[in-house]
Order: sequence, then structure tokens, then C-alpha cells
Amino acid sequence: MTEAFRHIKIDIYPLIKDVKEFLIDWPDHRMDKLIDICYLNPDLLKYFEKRNISIRSNFILWYWHINPPKHHLPLKWPHTDGDWSSKDVIVKKRLSGINWSFLPGSRVEWYSPEGATPVFKYRSEHDFSTVWVDCDKVTDIWDDAGPVLFNPQIPHNIKGDPGVDRRLSMTLRFNESYESLRDKLND
Repeated sequence: MTEAFRHIKIDIYPLIKDVKEFLIDWPDHRMDKLIDICYLNPDLLKYFEKRNISIRSNFILWYWHINPPKHHLPLKWPHTDGDWSSKDVIVKKRLSGINWSFLPGSRVEWYSPEGATPVFKYRSEHDFSTVWVDCDKVTDIWDDAGPVLFNPQIPHNIKGDPGVDRRLSMTLRFNESYESLRDKLND
């Protein structure tokens, strides 16, 4: 079975300012925002450069509704990021990520795709994913702050403890596979 995530040893705060400052003027009902990597800690960028890791020009800040408001359809089934069946892997599906979580009480659960059916959901040019119908066997859980190397091509979903409505986290995106990053980050 493919690895869902791996804790990695990066003792560098990822941003140039506190993550909550990015929430000021957050658009209503927005769940994610692309932010230029100029807002990443320069020491973190040097860390990747030293390891010859190709980072993309922006990262995603998530302020994910765990129990979405009525105008959002909840993700009943787990999803993979992008078009799982796409041959254009660099653009159409996210190959790997490094994630941090900034609020306690939420987690990512990964599921076995065995017996599940992948269904592509296109919402816009930049908002699409593959949901996995009849996918309910949890195989792994990430529930701490991280950072973790995150495999977005294994079905996963966001869950929260009672009373936790949102998950605040970030994803650094790379032009490399999960396996390539794992090997380059293996200290």
C-alpha cells in the first residue's frame, strides 16, 4: 500500500508572519487561497534549495469548513486532489505537498480506495477534485501540527472534533512526486 503521509523534521516556522494575519480580510465563505511563496520564511526556501527540491511559485492556505455552511455541499466521500486519472500530472493533479496544521481539534483521515469508484468533480479551471464513492475504510490519520509530507493522491477527508468548525492549515506544492520528496527529505 502507498504511504499516506510521513512526519518530516523541519524546525522552521513556514511563514514570514503569524498565520492568523493571513485571515484578516479573508473572503466570506472562501475555503482556500493561493499565496505567493514570497510570504514563506526565507530559511525554509533555503532549506528546499539545499536539497534540490523544486517548489511551486505559490502555496495554499486552507480555512476549510469541516461542517460546511448550507451553500456548500459537504464532501460526503473522500477525495484526491485534482483529476486523479489525468495524464497531465503536473497541472491536473497535485503530486505531493508538505502540510502544517495551525489549529487543534481537526485531522485528515485517509481511506482505502479498494472497491471505491473515482468520480471527477469539475467546479472551475482551478477547483476540481476526484471524489471516491463508497470509500469508507480509514487506513491512516494525521492529527497533529506537522509538518508532514502529504500524499494527495490517496483518498482523504477533513474531520473535526465536536465543536470544531474549521481547519486552518497550509500546503506547500512541489514539482516532484511524493517519493522524490520523501527521498530528498530523508535525513
